[in-house]
Amino acid sequence: MLFRSEVYFSLPPSYVNALKSGVTPRNDYPVIEFLSGYPGYETAWIKGMQVVSREESLLKAGKIPEVISVFPQVNVAGQFDAECMNVVGGPQVESWLSQDVYSFTNQWLDISPQPWNIVGYSTGGWCATMLTLRHPDHFAKAASIAGYYSPQVDKHISPVIERELMNQYDLLDLVTTKPPSIKLFILNSVNDSFSHTATLAFLKRVRAPISITEVELTGVGHNF
Repeated sequence: MLFRSEVYFSLPPSYVNALKSGVTPRNDYPVIEFLSGYPGYETAWIKGMQVVSREESLLKAGKIPEVISVFPQVNVAGQFDAECMNVVGGPQVESWLSQDVYSFTNQWLDISPQPWNIVGYSTGGWCATMLTLRHPDHFAKAASIAGYYSPQVDKHISPVIERELMNQYDLLDLVTTKPPSIKLFILNSVNDSFSHTATLAFLKRVRAPISITEVELTGVGHNF
């Protein structure tokens, strides 16, 4: 099953200047992949949360290095929520985000293969955590903003396939029995009834060598 998907890129000034000068750019920029929630669009990071302009401000202030930011389309199947998983007979979103986007970006921008950073909010938070735990060769650090830790399987998926997916994407089991060497940053709120309880349950199960930093907020919920 094929789906048309989009990817947006934000390139650092030195990369752009090198291209304009006809010089081969550096190939060792850190890369950050940004994932939206469901329903949501990849441009929410650019327009709604103004990530690119914030990166530019932080760069000018000397607080971050130059980075390449990647904004792939997460919701590739319309009203069907694949939860960034590879669904039997449906969209292969896990492969799209962890392999296709990764390989295409490295090849197209001539970037040396290296573990990326990945961040997402809500469903994107689930996706960022899941992809990093399952693909530590491609993702070294993940940040989950109001994310959860068990897939919210789409109602159109059959009970048989749902059971298979729940077993395959059981992060609580993974962080207990086969924890990879990655770093996780988790931002959640005690007022977020959607994800707070799930976050606490996840934190109790995490084992070394996973390194985890959690920030708990008050007074905010599951919203922008």
